[in-house]
Amino acid sequence: MHSYEEADTTFELNGAYDLNWFEFVDTSVTVAFEDGGEAGDSIDKVVTTPAFNVSKTFDVKYADLTVGGEYGQSFGFDDDFEYVYGYVRVTSVVNKVLPVFVQFNVLKNDLDTVNSISSEGTDNDWDTSVTVGLSYSF
Repeated sequence: MHSYEEADTTFELNGAYDLNWFEFVDTSVTVAFEDGGEAGDSIDKVVTTPAFNVSKTFDVKYADLTVGGEYGQSFGFDDDFEYVYGYVRVTSVVNKVLPVFVQFNVLKNDLDTVNSISSEGTDNDWDTSVTVGLSYSF
């Protein structure tokens, strides 16, 4: 469940299935189902976004390096979209306790850019960002 400023609350369910088609990379398919409320559409409308994911993790000296990508497409919005997403993540443990990561992201989709600070679309151009955080697995 998530809600943004001046937007309806959206309920979302995500699922994933590991394919492992290849020995040298991890592959999976994911699908997200949401109620469509965030899109300004009818609350009873179901939006589906399936995606295909590929990633590979390398063990380097004091960290893990993960390279990955995803291709997906939405169904059910008034303006459906398709996207390509790629990332490079470095994960390490600080003081043998705190698992931190830094991730460089690239995204391209066919949604219109609303304004210069919007994450709504990239107008078929590549958009970059950096994510930093904690990386606990359970």
